[in-house]
Amino acid sequence: MIQPLLSICIPTYNRSPQLRRLLTELFSQLDKYPMPQPIEILVSDNASDDGTLTMLGDFPGHLNYFYQSNMRNLGAAENWRKVVAMATGRYIWVLGDDDELVPWAVSTIVDRLQSNLNAWVLFINYIQKNCRFPVIPLKEDMHFRNGREYMDFAFSFFSPAEWDAAKLTFYPSVVFSSTMRYLIEPYSPVDFSHAIAIHHFVDVCGLDMLAKPLIIQNNESPFMKKPKTYMLSTIRLYWFLGGLYGCRLRFAPLILRVFFGTMKYKMLRRLGL
Repeated sequence: MIQPLLSICIPTYNRSPQLRRLLTELFSQLDKYPMPQPIEILVSDNASDDGTLTMLGDFPGHLNYFYQSNMRNLGAAENWRKVVAMATGRYIWVLGDDDELVPWAVSTIVDRLQSNLNAWVLFINYIQKNCRFPVIPLKEDMHFRNGREYMDFAFSFFSPAEWDAAKLTFYPSVVFSSTMRYLIEPYSPVDFSHAIAIHHFVDVCGLDMLAKPLIIQNNESPFMKKPKTYMLSTIRLYWFLGGLYGCRLRFAPLILRVFFGTMKYKMLRRLGL
């Protein structure tokens, strides 16, 4: 059996309509490729009770499509790890079940990976819901030989707001080599610890960045859901990145911005504003 170039992994829970929309778009884009297709689609259902498992059976005839359902809800982090463990491709791309893709997303990523099979980490630019512009306004695709080169560029050109995407915590924005899987699996996107594993590879192996946005992020920001957890996870990640890349003082303004921004948000919420 030929190893797929790309494993598209989707952890899901109780989002049957959104997942159907995403799968319909993915299969539409995959139909452009002759057999054997260079892509597999994997779904791990976290014991949904909204008919997700039945819906997953509505896409027959795709040889590289596999899904499974947990007997009980394992929690978001464990379900994320489980679907990543299912992957057999050379590269892994984990999507959120409510994300949307532009029609050329898959072909753009496959073309980029095929043109550079030595890549380890690929950043995919994206647009947040109800926004017109990408989270990072890159003028062209970029390649950074190592993490320190990326940090120098980021601190020179990214605004504080753009660092929310630049720290690589939105997991659908990252395609990574399956060689990294066994180091990433123990971590979790819930507390951003998966980004720590990713940055270890960026530091040594570099980073490719796609300028044109390919994803529409629909889910609510973790800052809005759990501001204190978001603050602590972000500060912890920034502190780690400062040590990894030897530039903790450069991260100090970002850490202060996250701290005071969270305090302001919590105060306004208490006041009902």
